[in-house]
Amino acid sequence: MKKNTLTTAVVASLAGIAGIANISNAVNLNPDGLGQVLIYPYYTVNNNNQTLISIVNTTNLGKAVKVRILEGHNSREVLDFNLYLSAFDVWTAAIFDTDATGPASIITGDNTCTSPLLRTNAGLPQLNGTPFKEFVNFAYTASFNDSGPDALERTREGYVELIEMGSIVAASDTAALITHKAGVPAGCADVDAAWQDEVYGNAGDEVDATDIDLPTGGLFGGGAIVNSGDGTFINYNADAIDGFSSTVQHTFPGSVFPTLANANNSSLVFDSGRLISSTWGISTATLTNVDPGQRIDAVSAVYMSQSILNEFATETSLAGSSEWVITFPTKRFYVDRLLISGNLPVDPFTRAFDTISQGAVAEVGSRACESIVFDVKDREEGRPGNGQTPFSPQPPGLPANSLCFESQVVSFNQTLASASGPSKILGSSLTRNINPAFTAGARINAGWATLNMTQIATGASTIGTAIRQQRPSVQGHRFRGLPATGFWAQQIENRNARPGVQGFYGGAYNHRRTRSCVIPGTAGAADTACTVL
Repeated sequence: MKKNTLTTAVVASLAGIAGIANISNAVNLNPDGLGQVLIYPYYTVNNNNQTLISIVNTTNLGKAVKVRILEGHNSREVLDFNLYLSAFDVWTAAIFDTDATGPASIITGDNTCTSPLLRTNAGLPQLNGTPFKEFVNFAYTASFNDSGPDALERTREGYVELIEMGSIVAASDTAALITHKAGVPAGCADVDAAWQDEVYGNAGDEVDATDIDLPTGGLFGGGAIVNSGDGTFINYNADAIDGFSSTVQHTFPGSVFPTLANANNSSLVFDSGRLISSTWGISTATLTNVDPGQRIDAVSAVYMSQSILNEFATETSLAGSSEWVITFPTKRFYVDRLLISGNLPVDPFTRAFDTISQGAVAEVGSRACESIVFDVKDREEGRPGNGQTPFSPQPPGLPANSLCFESQVVSFNQTLASASGPSKILGSSLTRNINPAFTAGARINAGWATLNMTQIATGASTIGTAIRQQRPSVQGHRFRGLPATGFWAQQIENRNARPGVQGFYGGAYNHRRTRSCVIPGTAGAADTACTVL
């Protein structure tokens, strides 16, 4: 079954005019929330939080899905495994900790099949009789050391990506093994044993290649950051990327493939009522090739943000707290030394992770910082005296406003215990705080902000005129800004709640974005707008 939910009627007519043969082969950020790939912008186990995730298969075919959990510094994997959803199945899990400074772990009471086994794995540690798996630091220590922190504490916050590797043929042996009977799949252990046979060369192969067909999408999911002590439940929808792949990419559980760089090489981007179709240059792409040309640019294109916009509220009367999660889900493919040629970053990013010095600004520590412009307004259109509010504390030798990690938090009007946090709601150690205030010093307690990502700073306090933009597409399209996602996390307290009633409340609101796409002029000619359908 081929499935595409991207405003079908409208796009079908546009496709006929523009000669697009099959829009299901173009990467797009589906506004309907269904797709082949799901991005959960943030998880945390800090500050007594745990993170719940769910994934729903809305189709009548089973799904082979790669679950990948990435830490927030440099998007190194802390756990990968295969998930086998049956038709119309739901899988849920919780990310939690057993120690305030130890690793995060994942636990599930769901019977859906995984490989390696999770729900029924007697070899794992247990919590109240249910097995759980601790996250690991193998991908950023020893020979994979990236000069970031080595401790397992680094696994405590980050984000999650799920990639459909293929659909499962309805009448196949694998479909029979993963289908629930009286609420329990018939053969999860057999599916896992088949992969052990594959890895160790034993006889037998239950996960036969003929059982796996092309991916068909139709997945949606959500996350929730839960603090049982405060009584808050901050929930969000996962981003849904559709048109990701038109080929089967089914790999064994120990493989780091497929990744977002194994996408189709075309993209469709909605921009204020316009539809921009781009094709990205490719080399020979395989599931063992970490540099398949510009396929990753197709995914970045749908996230490219000239600016992101959202609200904040920190009124004293409500004991309000506000934090923005800002995640760059493709950043590692442009800044991680394992994934780029040499140590030079790739557009649109300007600094590689842990680069000592590039350009006018020296890199400090284990990060890859990008300067941004943060403009704040209160609810009555008032602005800080200089029009821009700097982060505090400011990183030495870097522009006043810099985002340095793959997944981070910007807090508002908080007093952090150290230069990096923790933040009050999410407990993030990858935090920058801003204290927006008028010239007279009066604090701005509520309003909205724009985070502009196009301008590149040329010094510690100077915003330059250089423009941050993607590599060009085949058509010459260059999307400006950075590929970003995330949400505003809000917490308030009702101090007048009756005795014995919890008075904390929480919520999440997805960021909005503006886009900019141009074809740069040559020989002094003016830029032109990207071609639209």
